[in-house]
Amino acid sequence: MRKIFMWKTLFSYIVFIVITHHSSTLQAAETGLQHGYECVRCDLQGKDFQQLNLAHANLQETVLMTSNLHQANLTQANLSRADLRGADLSRAVLTAAILTHADLRRVELSNAQLSHAQLMQADLSDADLTAAVLTKANLQQADLKNAQLENIKASLAIFTAADLRNALLTKADLRGANFTQAKMSESNLENTQLSWAILQKADLRGAFLTNADLRRANLREADLRGADLQKADLREADLTDANLNKTNLQDALFSRESDIQKARLQGANLQGACFAITVADKPQWSCIR
Repeated sequence: MRKIFMWKTLFSYIVFIVITHHSSTLQAAETGLQHGYECVRCDLQGKDFQQLNLAHANLQETVLMTSNLHQANLTQANLSRADLRGADLSRAVLTAAILTHADLRRVELSNAQLSHAQLMQADLSDADLTAAVLTKANLQQADLKNAQLENIKASLAIFTAADLRNALLTKADLRGANFTQAKMSESNLENTQLSWAILQKADLRGAFLTNADLRRANLREADLRGADLQKADLREADLTDANLNKTNLQDALFSRESDIQKARLQGANLQGACFAITVADKPQWSCIR
């Protein structure tokens, strides 16, 4: 009898701990998650987590649609497959956060910190990422159609096979970023830093690249038909087999290393384009008039 009583007492104590822990977790979810909390598949739609510390929180498949996460700390948080549609993540810290397959349509991410974040196959269509930091972030196969990406800092970020059609990327820092096979038709990349960027086999038909810095960029087999590259700097860019048919290259800058002869140029506008030949470490220009 004594053993039975002891086992009953122990079982009651364990149940008490489980219920207490479950209640505290639910309360935390309602009033504000804390550092390291786990709330998988929770419904937190429309909740206010403004400026809270959610670092390392496990929020996989959680519904956070229209929630307020302004200036929240989500460093290394797991938000894979989370529903964040229409949420406010402006100025949030998402450094090294996991957002793979997350639904981020129409989300507000302006001035957010997303360096080293994992955004593979995330849906960011119509999202606002103005002035966000995406340095070394992984956006492979992400959907960024119609996204606002002005002034982003995304050097060395991965955009391979991403969909950036009609995206606004003016004045962005994309140095060394990888856009291999990315869909970028009709995107706006005016005054954008793309030196050393990899744009191999990228679809840039009808894209706006006026005044873009494409020095040493890899544009092998890129499709630039009908694109506007007026005043773009293409010195030392690799244009091997690039399709520049009917492309506007007026006043663009090239160098011998650009090897423009290896590109397709039928119907391209090269008026005012200049070619640099380095002599004694000083460039000498030869321009088409």
